Amino acid sequence: MCILVDTIDPFVRATYDLEADKVLTFKVYDKLQALVEHVALVRGGGAAVPNTRAVATRLIDLNFPHDLQAAKDLRVAQVIGESLAKVEPCFVYFEQKMIELAPSVDVFRAAKLFHPNNIDALGANADAVDTLLQNIPLVDAATRAQLILELPAYRARDGDW
Repeated sequence: MCILVDTIDPFVRATYDLEADKVLTFKVYDKLQALVEHVALVRGGGAAVPNTRAVATRLIDLNFPHDLQAAKDLRVAQVIGESLAKVEPCFVYFEQKMIELAPSVDVFRAAKLFHPNNIDALGANADAVDTLLQNIPLVDAATRAQLILELPAYRARDGDW
């Protein structure tokens, strides 16, 4: 149960956040990136699975009270590894979906440009903005060129929104 809390709970929370009744276009890419980072951290074990580590440590302490600490630590690592192996198929599925949905994810990443507070945070120069805008099928070359021309004025208004 604790491995599910450590690994799947962020996915559930992100789903609830993205189902909310508010403007989400600017948040989708960030939520997905946070989940990608979460998967990488969890696969590394350690602090990324605090509930699993705590329960495994308690179980090992109860069942092997006379073992040396090094032996207990090895057993805890084994329990964590076994638990992570059980959720690995979920992570593989998520990564496959991220590959399949890459064009859509790129659109959400580009959509962040339309929120003035994100321009500087993205470190977007004109070339970077143009590259991101190319991911939005409805924005043709002429529109991209116009948006690039307006970029300095758009960035100057940052904070006035």
